[in-house]
Amino acid sequence: MKVLVLGSGPSGMMAVHAASQCGAAVTVFDVDPQQSRRNSGVYYLHDDCDLLLDSVEIKQTILGAKLLFSNQISEIYTHKVYGNDSSVSKVSVLDAIKNPIVKGYNAGQAISRLWDLYGNRVKKVKIANLGHVISLFDSYDKIISTIPAGILYPQLKYESVSVVIKSNIAPLSDSFIFYNVNPNDNWYRCSAIFGVFTQEYDYGVVEQSELDCQYRMVKKVVGNGIESNIENLFFVGRYGAWKKSTLTHNVYYDVLEWLRNV
Repeated sequence: MKVLVLGSGPSGMMAVHAASQCGAAVTVFDVDPQQSRRNSGVYYLHDDCDLLLDSVEIKQTILGAKLLFSNQISEIYTHKVYGNDSSVSKVSVLDAIKNPIVKGYNAGQAISRLWDLYGNRVKKVKIANLGHVISLFDSYDKIISTIPAGILYPQLKYESVSVVIKSNIAPLSDSFIFYNVNPNDNWYRCSAIFGVFTQEYDYGVVEQSELDCQYRMVKKVVGNGIESNIENLFFVGRYGAWKKSTLTHNVYYDVLEWLRNV
């Protein structure tokens, strides 16, 4: 079975891993492989995904919530992340109350390991449109797309918001996530996991640069997902399926299930 994966970001490389586990001959196309590898935006994984990753217990809590009910916490946090868009379903910030300690796996280690295992399968190729993808079925039995869905279906509406993320080095001993619902603070989440500190700012906030910190704009998906109507073409990952609830480890299991059933 010959499988083509579109995109070599974390979701794409996790899809390669899953397809390879199924015995497929896998090729990866990406418009800029080095950029895709560098800008991962994944800080920890919720599952090992058969990659033998280091893990840590992560403490998490919600700040500014002592006088609030659960529905108020959810509404305020959703507003801080996504603005006034009422179409956004509530986020799962309340999980921090139910599970004050979660297990996390090293995402940086995962990405390095995936590239060590499968980096030689990545080719620098730009996907132009859906017709281009369909033509590739002459050479491949199945195609898995993790590239932004708008590249293939530009006529559809893809809701998103842009947020600013600050990053820096953190002590390796730190392992925490703070969710912030105080409306007087202009950030909604910060974490220190596996030596990386990140702080994510409210929708619409552009923070001034600070010494020794890196800032970047990130597009957050707003959507419940799209599905392919083309046989043997699978959309997976947060941007490939345009589904905001999809996490990187989900891609591994989604691809395994799809290959078993197609």
